[in-house]
Amino acid sequence: MAHIIAKKDSRIWIDGKKSNFYVHEFVCPEDYARWGYRAIRCISASVILATQFLRTESGLSTTINNYEFGGPYKDSGRRSMQSYIRMHNASVAAEKYIKTYSLHKDGKAGDLKITDMTSFQMVDMLLHHEDQVMKFGITRYENPEYTKGRNRGWMHIDDALTGLKELQMVDP
Repeated sequence: MAHIIAKKDSRIWIDGKKSNFYVHEFVCPEDYARWGYRAIRCISASVILATQFLRTESGLSTTINNYEFGGPYKDSGRRSMQSYIRMHNASVAAEKYIKTYSLHKDGKAGDLKITDMTSFQMVDMLLHHEDQVMKFGITRYENPEYTKGRNRGWMHIDDALTGLKELQMVDP
């Protein structure tokens, strides 16, 4: 398994090489405000490794969260209770947070947005590299019919324990 660390500037390093990512790109603002670069412990290594791999393979800018860069994405990686308040009516957020089976809550999922790629194109690329991303521990992706969005959409990946030898497509 790769050696992953975050330095005090929040940059993530993989096997001694600087990645394209910072810790805050994988965690919600509350986690980052609380722990800073140490919030890396809140995100699964498989999500970090697969995201960097797909970024390198595509050669395209890849976004998870971008709030520290002034962007709108705050809850595409690890989600806190505050994430659910942002995403849902405050009166139902606690119940949704408690009852959800989302691996985002455990830092085991990421919603990737790759520049100039639709959800379907991202999934095609993921499936093209299925063997490699599964070696990192990624086991599932969300049906692109649900993630296509109004513009380009996103691709959800996670490392649920499936026991399968191929990537599993799931509906939310």
